[in-house]
Amino acid sequence: MDTLNPAEAHNLRTRKAVNLPYFDNLLKLLHEGNAAVAQGFGRHVHWGYWENPHQADATGADFAEAAENLSQEICRAGQINNGLRVLDVGCGFGGTIAHINEHDTGMQLTGLNLDSRQLQRARTQVVPRSGNRIEFVEGDACKLPFADHSFDVVLAVECIFHFPDRESFFREARRVLKPGGMLALSVSVQPYHIARLMGA
Repeated sequence: MDTLNPAEAHNLRTRKAVNLPYFDNLLKLLHEGNAAVAQGFGRHVHWGYWENPHQADATGADFAEAAENLSQEICRAGQINNGLRVLDVGCGFGGTIAHINEHDTGMQLTGLNLDSRQLQRARTQVVPRSGNRIEFVEGDACKLPFADHSFDVVLAVECIFHFPDRESFFREARRVLKPGGMLALSVSVQPYHIARLMGA
């Protein structure tokens, strides 16, 4: 009987622990070709940012615009500019990586996610612009598979409520950041019934 090495055993336990009914439903709707879902959540899986929430109309186009707005705000908070190494933890379908790729050059962009299905979609959707490098990595936000001082910026967009141990994530983010690096994150506070749907 073959035995697993410790890394393989950890990955197997992690995969078995993935329970994200929101993404199960979202991926099913995308697979079925739901146009409204594809428009609103086919690139980004976060809810987004509305400068004037009372004007939101809950259409696919509205959610898509709000998601791009949030990517812009998180990039501003992380002081993202040309020539940086950026890690997007909980990268979903790669929407924030795509946003950076379209606006900055000389970038080394890494998206990390626990769910291989989301990464598979990200890899098919996000193509590096000339001068940029993009990599999508399957891994645990609380046990980042990167060397110390690897990144100039770490991002976490509406994802830390999924993490089982936020303290471990912050410790890991600090470890992989270069001295003087930036951590930028946004947190979505959901009503109980939405949080249950999201697997929080």
